[in-house]
Amino acid sequence: MLESRTSDLLGEWTDRGKLVVPASEDAYAIDGTVYQAADEHLYFLWSGREESAHGPQCLYIAEMENAWTLKSPRVRISVPEHEWERQGWPVNEGPQMLDHDGRLFLVYSASGYSTLHYSLGLLEHRGGDLLNPQNWVKHPKPVFSSLHSGEPPVIAPGHCSFIKSPDGKEDWIVFHARDAADIRKSMRNVRAQPFSWAADGTPDFGEPVRPGVRIPAPSGESSHTQH
Repeated sequence: MLESRTSDLLGEWTDRGKLVVPASEDAYAIDGTVYQAADEHLYFLWSGREESAHGPQCLYIAEMENAWTLKSPRVRISVPEHEWERQGWPVNEGPQMLDHDGRLFLVYSASGYSTLHYSLGLLEHRGGDLLNPQNWVKHPKPVFSSLHSGEPPVIAPGHCSFIKSPDGKEDWIVFHARDAADIRKSMRNVRAQPFSWAADGTPDFGEPVRPGVRIPAPSGESSHTQH
């Protein structure tokens, strides 16, 4: 963790070192992200294993004492249980929180990142303690997947984050994907596109937009279209 010494992000920084976790839980861990709840409590979410040497990648959450120290034991809230989460090897990774209209979602990536099946899954928090796995419900199917038909295809969209348009009226998803089914010849690249909300209140990401397709620029920007 790095800590800025001043309010100037281009100024000096202090290296706080590795995130402090209990020794018994210091196992393989990647894709850490911080979430601040409405009550201002801080939580850390990541993808990890029960032990570093083996086992599926699962999603964990813990409350934070401060920005570099965990306060609570880690809690596993998602396991790659469905077939679409276990292609290549069993993976849940890249957790990102998404708040909307009083509801809290967690969007994550599933299956091996180097497979054609890498996609996004969805958990929803149904209220109560964020550290109680029973308060999280997994949607049974992926919510954002490869577009194999047509040219060029969009392969293995995943590991997303979310931003608002400059005027705050639109929601956008930022993610990486590939341009070809042969992953040995296709590097991952970064993409962004707007998304909407379904009638049941869940995020509707639709299909990945193909490279070269012109879409409106984010609402509130001066330019009109982008690729």
